[in-house]
Amino acid sequence: MKYKVLLTSVGGYLGLQNIDFLKKAFRNDVWILAADNRYVDLAKISANKFIKLPKGDDRSYIDAVIKSVQTYKINYIIPCSDEEAISLSSHLEKFNLLKVVVFCQSKETNDIITNKITTYEFLKKNNIPIAEFKVAKTKKEFNKYFKYFHEKYKSIVVKEAKTRGNRGTFLISEDIKGCNKFNDSRELHISFNYFKKNKYKILNSKYPKILSERLFSPCYDLDLLSKNGKLICNISRERINPAGVPFRGNIIRRRKKLDLLASKLSILLKLHGLVDVDVMTKSNGEPAIIEINPRASGSSVVSMVLGVPLYKILLQLNSKKKFNVKAPKDGTMVVPSVECKIVKNEK
Repeated sequence: MKYKVLLTSVGGYLGLQNIDFLKKAFRNDVWILAADNRYVDLAKISANKFIKLPKGDDRSYIDAVIKSVQTYKINYIIPCSDEEAISLSSHLEKFNLLKVVVFCQSKETNDIITNKITTYEFLKKNNIPIAEFKVAKTKKEFNKYFKYFHEKYKSIVVKEAKTRGNRGTFLISEDIKGCNKFNDSRELHISFNYFKKNKYKILNSKYPKILSERLFSPCYDLDLLSKNGKLICNISRERINPAGVPFRGNIIRRRKKLDLLASKLSILLKLHGLVDVDVMTKSNGEPAIIEINPRASGSSVVSMVLGVPLYKILLQLNSKKKFNVKAPKDGTMVVPSVECKIVKNEK
């Protein structure tokens, strides 16, 4: 078997469809070991084998992966969670000795992109557009910067340095009433009065914290596929649900500014493989990066549904092949579907 692949975190909303597209890309030339930290019975339908692995930040994770690699003679690993990609990047030499290709970024790159403070400082230094931000290391600094953004923008975004997605993100604004989850996501939208009365219930005591200007829709996921710092393709997907979670689908947007951002990031970060970049829009209409994830997007299957062979190129990335990718048509919409099945016959 030419490609024996360990595909992790298959228990996500679109995880099983990722398996299907990986199998379609190579047909009889691929053997898939699907993994998750929870038992996923449905994974057995399309994967050749399913195993449970510890969470990516568990001390036993790397040893468990190495054992699975040796047992099933795996030669490629595609991590699909941040924690797994980060852990694997710290042990690449071990997998090189086993002749296993791990599709994650270098430890040096991950040290930059997995902490929002280092990410934003790096992007600012290299003139990549981001929201204006301040880093509060104490309560006193927090109050100082809070006042600054309130006076300048009439709103403030507060984030933790190492959370991913919109976990631990709060928007405090004059045009909000009370406290609400944004589009059923983990992000909270809060009025100034509510925040003032419940500040210490909402915020944990850990510092530093990031305060920034508010960004707006449209919001995008960029599927960046690069080889040794050179961009192969960028598929820009506007979120139908700006929060991203729950997933409602995407609209393809072909924008030169987004492609330029993707190309610059590939070069600056020496990207190799598939990463997910989250982008929002400033009040002046300019795109601004909010997050760079060290693995493929959980919804990158949208690009594959539209004929972009992301996984096929990924597994052939270290070959001498030249890749020519045609981006899907601007405005194409992809949404999740619902399928009815009989699961139990009640008498």
